[in-house]
Amino acid sequence: MSRFWSIRRGRPAGASAAVERVEHLEPVELYTAAALVTGVVEANGRRLSDLLNEAPALWLRDVSVTPYASGVAVSPGQDGQWQSVDLVDVLLVMPPDHASSKGMRLHRRQQRARISIGDFIVTGNLHLPSGVTHQEYRARRPVAFLPVTQATAYSTTDPAWERVAPVLLVNSTRVTDIQDVLTIL
Repeated sequence: MSRFWSIRRGRPAGASAAVERVEHLEPVELYTAAALVTGVVEANGRRLSDLLNEAPALWLRDVSVTPYASGVAVSPGQDGQWQSVDLVDVLLVMPPDHASSKGMRLHRRQQRARISIGDFIVTGNLHLPSGVTHQEYRARRPVAFLPVTQATAYSTTDPAWERVAPVLLVNSTRVTDIQDVLTIL
């Protein structure tokens, strides 16, 4: 397994040294195979899925890591410090509640699916162009993180672990299986 934390520290590209406006920082949860990583991200009005699909790393501030085994949160850096998170080890991302502008929304056929990724199962809606299967869509438009709406995630190793979210981003490079459950028109 590769190193989860990059040794790069500092500020994300384009961030000014001026005093930061806290209202632009949004909370985010990243789920790896071993831990929950929380922090805040500066999205500048952009969708988190776009940020994740454009770069190999995500810059977070006020990072906390909670290993699933111990359940005890640790902070790998100082509060207020930006840290780069390598996305290769991230399985699931729970973005902040964010309503995209109507111009950014794509109205597509919804395919209810069951997705296996690491020790997690995710059920939810994939949004696909009409007449296209999820396999064809992923082959034509390879994206690192697939948005899944009306999502429920649960652990295959901890029966008490479950998360429900309006949107969950799934690392498509780590998916081991996708099964169609139902097509919603």
